Parts: sequence; structure tokens; C-alpha cells
Amino acid sequence: PVFTYLITQFTAIGNEVNIYTKGEVSKLAALLTAAVVLLFCSLLGGLRAVAYNDVLQGVLLLIGSIVFFIIQQSEFGGLDEVKAFVQSDAFLDTNGFGYGKFNHVPNRDGGW
Repeated sequence: PVFTYLITQFTAIGNEVNIYTKGEVSKLAALLTAAVVLLFCSLLGGLRAVAYNDVLQGVLLLIGSIVFFIIQQSEFGGLDEVKAFVQSDAFLDTNGFGYGKFNHVPNRDGGW
């Protein structure tokens, strides 16, 4: 699972940088830059620093998940209301690009 996570993160970094720079930075260049920075930080801090960083990221992800569920409970009224909203016609309306109006995906020009 760790390699799948890393591949996903590196691919996402490559895609995002490519889109936001409007193609000036290739996906591969962004991916390799991120890999070199990560490798440098890992070598500089050692395996102990990597372990501490992973623990910190895990705690932040857990806190973020808890905050998300608290917000969706107060804003939407719980998971049942979220499910009903997602299945409603208002959520399924699409924009000119074929995406739902709540699914904000940047276009190739870097805009929304």
C-alpha cells in the first residue's frame, strides 16, 4: 500500500504542476523534482525523521477526518442527508464541461 500511495501522490503532483503552469513544466519534471526533494529530506533527517513525519501526517489526517465529519454533520445534517443530496437532481446538474457543478475540476488552462 505504501508504494501505491507514493505513486498516487507523485502522479498527482505531476498533473497539478503541469496544469497550473499551463504546460510549461512537464509532468515528469514535476514528479522527479518532488522525488528529489523528498529523497533529500529523507537522507538529511534519516529514517527517524521520516517516521516522525509519518506519525505527524497520520495525526493530521485523523484530525482532518474528524473535523470533516463534524462539519458535514452540522452543515448537511449527517450522512443520510449527504446521501440524499448527492442523489438529488440539484447535485447531478452538469456544467458545460460535463462535470457536476459541485465537482470543481480545473481545466487545461488552469482555471475553473
